[in-house]
Amino acid sequence: MTVTAQHGHPNADHRGHILEHILIMSQYLGRPLLAGENVHHRNGVRGDNRLENLELWSRRQPSGQRIADKVAWAKEILELYGDYQDPLAEAA
Repeated sequence: MTVTAQHGHPNADHRGHILEHILIMSQYLGRPLLAGENVHHRNGVRGDNRLENLELWSRRQPSGQRIADKVAWAKEILELYGDYQDPLAEAA
């Protein structure tokens, strides 16, 4: 479902429209979704936009397989998501 976001939301299109599940996750995170992030519906029902049905997914991965690359990538992920709390864990 498409909704109208507040003016200038970075995840909205040029008309101010944004998919509801993206807006809900963005509000939960307190920031817009970053490039490479998307929102997954846990139960597969795309109209079920309850926060506890949404998961933040990331397509980010290390560019190489050297240990130094993996350590740098792990630090980057922890910097971005170290304080992330899964909405489902809060609902339990």
